[in-house]
Amino acid sequence: MTSFEQCFNEKVIVLKTNHCRNQDLTCCNGIWNIPLIYVDHSQASFITGPVGGKLASRNSQWAVGGHLPPERALCEELEISRSTLRRAMLKIEEEGLIDAGRSGKRRNIISRPSVGSLKSGGNSTQKIIWLTRNPLQEVPRVNFRLIALLQSKLAHHDCLLRVVRVPEKAIASPEKYMAEWLDEQSADVWILHLMPEDVQQWFSKHRPVTCVFGSRASDIDLASVGIDSQAAIRHAIAMLKRKGHQRIGLVRNEQNLVGENLLEQIMCESSADVDQQPTIIRCPVEKSMLPAQFERVFNQTSASHPTALVCSIPGLAMFALTWLQRTGISVPGDVSIVLLRSQPLLTFASPSIAHYEANESRAVTQIIPRLLDLLQSQACETSHIGLISEFVAGESLGDAS
Repeated sequence: MTSFEQCFNEKVIVLKTNHCRNQDLTCCNGIWNIPLIYVDHSQASFITGPVGGKLASRNSQWAVGGHLPPERALCEELEISRSTLRRAMLKIEEEGLIDAGRSGKRRNIISRPSVGSLKSGGNSTQKIIWLTRNPLQEVPRVNFRLIALLQSKLAHHDCLLRVVRVPEKAIASPEKYMAEWLDEQSADVWILHLMPEDVQQWFSKHRPVTCVFGSRASDIDLASVGIDSQAAIRHAIAMLKRKGHQRIGLVRNEQNLVGENLLEQIMCESSADVDQQPTIIRCPVEKSMLPAQFERVFNQTSASHPTALVCSIPGLAMFALTWLQRTGISVPGDVSIVLLRSQPLLTFASPSIAHYEANESRAVTQIIPRLLDLLQSQACETSHIGLISEFVAGESLGDAS
């Protein structure tokens, strides 16, 4: 479990984790560096890049066929921990500069780095920026894990991933403000996460070396990888109808996001056969107004309010479960709940919530080739990969009463 120690004002946020004693997650002017939130010490992290460069530089001064100095001496010289040194050693071993050595033996120097590689140094690192609209405090922990896993994998390809929050004015009026704001950033490839259609259209027109992570608008010519929530909601609606539910509602985010709009469109289309408009509960930006939305829907007679709710995000499902039970509405006796995404916190819900679960590692595996293709070609790539979620049964799903 990651514990957060937040010391922040309007410009700086410092966030420490149990697993990173000397590492801080920092946010300055909207730019976040999240080096080691995802604990995967078996893989190279960005810190081994500069350390590996120093070792390679020292290697050019040592005789081929000789031995590296003892680890203790190298740690003192470079002012790093032994675990960091060993990860850097693995990096330059992969480059063929030293041998792996045997247990208890010092490593041999078998080659020298090329002059070009030493001159390029850190300048060869390619930059990828993950653009989000959420403040740091509101980023779901599942996204932190996904971003940190992606950082870890990209480090093997000499790519540095940063997370940057886009100002609201640039999201609201991309044609007016986006170009000016992006001039302050520097990236070889952009990743759009949970961005509205207007922003996707702007990048498609002006910054085509971009990948959408999540739902892509139908007329956008950009590469995209995302969890197929549309397939999940179609499956959920069909399953609920088989259980006798005819009045199915959707609880969604009010923000004008492509994915949320598509879910509402599918829900409306699915209600055409019962000749009744579905109930749509939109979570307002001001969260304190959400209880009033539920009161408006469930103050109706039991013959008209929904007997099942499909929730787009975990926070809304947890709120629905809590609010319904607090007001005496039984789950699933009176109302069933199905969630389209998963969240580790769900394991503590009672009753357990039926939901759809996606494999984060597979999502990262699918997006990396697209990012590398964009880095290499610097050209527009329009392929889309939709990852199918697996349905996980829960106690919140029952037959219509």
